[in-house]
Amino acid sequence: VRELSIATMQSKSFFEGMNLLKLNPEVIEKQMTKDAMGTIQRVLEKVNALPQDKRLSAMTMLFGKEF
Repeated sequence: VRELSIATMQSKSFFEGMNLLKLNPEVIEKQMTKDAMGTIQRVLEKVNALPQDKRLSAMTMLFGKEF
């Protein structure tokens, strides 16, 4: 959750993950202040829409290796 709330201040890897999902970090950050649960669901739906072999990479780019 924290990663999405500060999306514009994240690492290069995070931005690569956002690009992979075709998401705008500025928009995600603003949406997190208005509807955090809905935003998280939309991000996860985008991840789920990726080919199966790309999903884990995308999640790691966004949320780190601890995920």
